[in-house]
Amino acid sequence: MKSFVQRHASQIIGALRGFDRWRVPGTLRWPAHEQGVRGFLSSTHVPLKDFQAYALKLTEALRGQATEPAAAAGRPVVYLESSAASEAALALAIAGREGVHEGLIAVFRCAEPCWTCKVGPNRASQKLPLRGGLGKCGPPYFDDSDPLPGFMHARWQTWFPFTTQVCLNGRRVLSALRSARQAGAAKLSQRAA
Repeated sequence: MKSFVQRHASQIIGALRGFDRWRVPGTLRWPAHEQGVRGFLSSTHVPLKDFQAYALKLTEALRGQATEPAAAAGRPVVYLESSAASEAALALAIAGREGVHEGLIAVFRCAEPCWTCKVGPNRASQKLPLRGGLGKCGPPYFDDSDPLPGFMHARWQTWFPFTTQVCLNGRRVLSALRSARQAGAAKLSQRAA
């Protein structure tokens, strides 16, 4: 069976290829590893014994800021009880039900594993070592509908090291790039005429 491109080769002048979804990760480089967190705490004059309280204070501030855009836009903040629930499907259902075509759809929260730092006693050394490892966090997911990339979401961890992730619809971005390219070509042909 011939592919679509092979069947219509005489009518096709080019093809765009890309990923279905784009995941763009990000992190603050300094606290992204144990030594960086140690250096950060030292520069901010936070002793290791106070790390837990300091980190909780930052987390609570970030969680409060996470709900502000939803409150300002009159959008719901939804806690997902189970990982079986599809955050994207729920967001699309909310957007359809409430007629959201552009802007913030909802903010979702859940508990999920993440890499983080903890301070805990070491009986052998009689010190409080800082250790990196798996923990649990409750990152907010901001689901949004935008004219260029379409449906997308951004996730940010509200606990050290505050990693982020933005997920875009790759097909929609390629379509927008194609439209921009065509508009640019049209402007060039107008200038040449």
